[in-house]
Amino acid sequence: MEKCIYLKPIEKNNNWIIQRNKDYKGSYDYVTHYYYSCDSLSSIRISFTNRVRPILVGPPLIPIYPMFGFKTVTFLISISIKTYNDTDLLTLSKDIHIKINDSLSFFPYHIILDNTQKKWKEESYKSMCDNQSKTNNYSRILYRYKGNPDKINNITISFDQAFNKRLRSNYKSLDLKRRNRLHYSAFFVPMSYENK
Repeated sequence: MEKCIYLKPIEKNNNWIIQRNKDYKGSYDYVTHYYYSCDSLSSIRISFTNRVRPILVGPPLIPIYPMFGFKTVTFLISISIKTYNDTDLLTLSKDIHIKINDSLSFFPYHIILDNTQKKWKEESYKSMCDNQSKTNNYSRILYRYKGNPDKINNITISFDQAFNKRLRSNYKSLDLKRRNRLHYSAFFVPMSYENK
C-alpha cells in the first residue's frame, strides 16, 4: 500500500486544467497528475514528482506490515512552456515565483533550464494543448528541492506581468493544496531506496 500525495487546485475557474497521468502505475512512477493552461499562442504544463511512499506491505490483498526507513529526500517541480514567442528561458524563469507552504524561503538547490528548442514531438504534451501550432518550441525548467515532500502542504506558482507580456498571454497563478490518497500495488517488492 502506498501513500500518494496529490495536489488539488484550490480554485476551479482559474484557467488551469488538471489531468491524471494515464501512464501512472504506482510504485516509482512519480508523476500522478499534470496541470495545464493553454491559449492560442502558448501553453504551460506543470508537474510534481517524488510524492509516493510505501506505507504497508504483506501478502497479496493483505498489506498489514508497516514499512519504516523509506524516505524521499528530493522534490521536483517541472514547468514546460510551449510558445512561438519569446523563448529566452533564463529571462522567463526570473518571472516565475514558487511559494511552498506559504513561504518564499524554500529554495531549490538545483535548477535546470532546457532551452533546446525542441519542435512538437512530445506525445505526452499534446493531450491538453493539441490545438496549438506545431511550429511552437518546447522548453522546460526543472526545480530540485531538498526536503521531505510529506511536509509540503500547499504550493503557489505565479507568473509576473513581464512573463505574460513576453508570451502575449495572461497566465494566472496556480494554487494547490495537498490531498492524500492510498494506492494498492500487487506483488510490490520492497527495496532500500532513497532519492537524491
